[in-house]
Amino acid sequence: MKLFMILLLSLSAQFLVFSSDTDKEAKKIREQRAKNYIYIIKSGDRDMKNSILEKIDAEFDTLGYTENDVKLLEVLIYLSQEGTTRKNYRYMSLINDFPEVRSKSAEILGRVGGDIARAALADMLKKETNVDVMISAINSLAKVGDNSNGDAYYALMISYSNMSNPTADYLISFMDALKILVQYNSKFYNDALILLTKIQGSEYSASVKNKAEEIINFLASENR
Repeated sequence: MKLFMILLLSLSAQFLVFSSDTDKEAKKIREQRAKNYIYIIKSGDRDMKNSILEKIDAEFDTLGYTENDVKLLEVLIYLSQEGTTRKNYRYMSLINDFPEVRSKSAEILGRVGGDIARAALADMLKKETNVDVMISAINSLAKVGDNSNGDAYYALMISYSNMSNPTADYLISFMDALKILVQYNSKFYNDALILLTKIQGSEYSASVKNKAEEIINFLASENR
């Protein structure tokens, strides 16, 4: 029995070493791939940037990307700023306004999660003007969640205040995100209810008003 236990402990130790080595090797592979992607996107055109994002999306689960993959985050943040924070001009015309690149970057940032992804998505919402990109960033921000400072909530509010005539799709995504983010910090509860009540009473479509009513009822039930 004692010999059996010794053999079992020995095998367990070997497995842990093997598992640790495997994890380290996998992390090296992810890091090297991300470094290659950085080089490509900084010199590549619109199609190349889209292609890299499709590759990352396809291999995400297989390679096991996480919020600790800093080089991957560097790639995604760089692409999320394409045409907004980082603008390239030719003959006074913006030549790198690629909303589909920013939108896909936001989507993958939501899958990565963590503090760095949250900050990048919040920054996108404060600067973005394309509605489709905003919706992608909002959906991802809701997926990542908020922190104790309410950074995600404040970014969501800034985005909303910047919209002079929000579309129904935007408002529905906005309210779905609000439903999630308010639960992270109860100090936003009353302000959220006031805003939702305002949206419900405005001249929006039935789908928007119904969504506002749904979330008001949900938040009211959660606060009981």
